[in-house]
Formats: sequence, structure tokens, C-alpha cells
Amino acid sequence: DKTRILENYRWLEEAGAKLDPRRIPDRYPHLQSLFADDEGYLWVAPTYLYRERPTFDVFGRDGAFLGQVTAPAPLLTTPSPAIRGNRMAAVTRDADGVDRIIVMHLLKPGR
Repeated sequence: DKTRILENYRWLEEAGAKLDPRRIPDRYPHLQSLFADDEGYLWVAPTYLYRERPTFDVFGRDGAFLGQVTAPAPLLTTPSPAIRGNRMAAVTRDADGVDRIIVMHLLKPGR
């Protein structure tokens, strides 16, 4: 995978970009989902088991890792959670198999 990625981005190096192959993982991580919020932050959920509470890796608009957020309940991946301001709306499924929309309050640093 790493060799193929470097080959795909060879044109960037030819255009003057500096790529550090040591920063490219040997394999793709297993991702369950990813989505952007209304402020342009990227939320990435690594693969998790059904009925587990997902943990999201959050990245800023500049690509910097900001931290992790663990949902208080298991969430369905479709539809993707939606984040507006300090609220996240997502779908969960109860023990009877009924889908429910939950709204969570996000505590953001500095706010």
C-alpha cells in the first residue's frame, strides 16, 4: 500500500513538494466513517463493533489532531452524525431494534 501511495503522489514531488515516507503507514487504518462538522473539522471513527460506543478522532481545519471524543451511546453509521455548533445529532438503536435520534451536547475547549 505504501509503495502505491508514494507512486500516486510522485507528481507532487515533481512539483516541488517534500514527502516523508516514514509518516505514511504501511497499511490503511480500518475506518467505520468520517464526516465534517459545520466548522470544517473532520471527525473520523475507526472501525468499531455494533453496540459499541464509537470513539471519534477529531482533526482541525488545518489537519492537526485535536483529540478524541467517545459517544455516550452506540451510534449507527448511516446516516452520519450531524454536528452544528455544540450539538451532535445521531441515530442509535435501542434493545427492541427501534432507531432513535439522540442529541448530545459537546463540551468544546475554550467555549
